[in-house]
Amino acid sequence: NSGTVNNEVNASIYLSGTSTINNSGTVNNVGIIDGYGVINSDGIINNNHQITGLFNITSSGSIINNGYISTFEMAITGGELSGNGDVYVGNGLVITEAGTLAPGNSTGIMHVFGDLTIDGTLAMEFDPLGFGLLHDRLYVSQNVFLSETSVLDVSFLSDDWFSLGNSFDLMLAETITGDFGNFYYDALFDNSLALEWGIFNDFGQDVLRLTVVSAVPLPAAAWLFISGLAGLIAAGKRRKHHTTH
Repeated sequence: NSGTVNNEVNASIYLSGTSTINNSGTVNNVGIIDGYGVINSDGIINNNHQITGLFNITSSGSIINNGYISTFEMAITGGELSGNGDVYVGNGLVITEAGTLAPGNSTGIMHVFGDLTIDGTLAMEFDPLGFGLLHDRLYVSQNVFLSETSVLDVSFLSDDWFSLGNSFDLMLAETITGDFGNFYYDALFDNSLALEWGIFNDFGQDVLRLTVVSAVPLPAAAWLFISGLAGLIAAGKRRKHHTTH
C-alpha cells in the first residue's frame, strides 16, 4: 500500500500465515486487522480499534495506537510508536536506536503487556496547561531493558509550576534493568532547578521517577542534613539516579 487504506467500523482484514502488508502510505483502522501474517511499514498506521493475532510488526514510520495491538513480536526501527492504547507482545517490544516510544497523544497513558527493550528514545511530555494528564505514563507488565544507547527525553509546555522536591512517576514495570545512556530535557525557566531521573523499587515494582532538584550546590551542612533525611526516607529503595541537561 502506497496510498490510503480505510478499514471501517465492523470491517475486517485477515492476514494468513504467509500474508504481508507492506505499507508506505496510510492505514486508518477502526475495524479489525487479524490473522497470523506480518506488517512492514515505513508509512503511517492509525489504529483506533484492533490489530490482533499477528506474528510480527516492524515499523520505521509512525504507529498511532489508540486501540489494541496484539502480536508475537514488534520492532520500532525508526519513527515513533505513540498513543493511549494497549500493546500485547508475546516475544517483546523493541525500540531500536533509531526508534521512539512516546506514550499518549500529547500527554497520556500507554500499556505494554510483555517485555520492553529500549535502545532508542523514550519521549515523555508534561502539559500542565492542558485539560488532560499532567504528564505521560508508561505501564509495562513485565521487564524493561535499557541499553547504553537509550535516551530519556522530557519536554513540557510550561515549567513555572516546578518546585524543588516535586517528583513524578513516569514508568512502572516488574523490573527495570540498565541505565539511560543520555538524558535530555527542555530548559527550565528557573535556572536554580534541575531534573534528575532515578529508578526505585516501590511495593515490588520498579519505578522510573523524575525529581526536581537544586542546580545550585548547597552548603556542606545542608547537604549532610538533606542526605541524612533522604536516607531515612528512601533507604533500600533508590537504586540509581542521574542528572543531565
